[in-house]
Amino acid sequence: MLKGVEGDDDNPPLLSEAAILYALRMSPIARQQFAWIVPNLLPAEQDRLETMLERNPRMSKLLVDDQTVDDRFQNWWNTRVR
Repeated sequence: MLKGVEGDDDNPPLLSEAAILYALRMSPIARQQFAWIVPNLLPAEQDRLETMLERNPRMSKLLVDDQTVDDRFQNWWNTRVR
């Protein structure tokens, strides 16, 4: 579903950028699979997704292993000002 390139009639994107970003934001499984799939896409498809991430720098922070995400969340709770 990550395949496709904007403006290429022979290889149009299957999912919109908004749909991909939503899935990455909401699902640890989607983030894991994204990391596995992107290296296997065509270079133009990889460029499209890398550009999408560059435009959304907060999303790049989520594309780490689940333990790091959990650690960051726990750290946020532990250092909150009450």
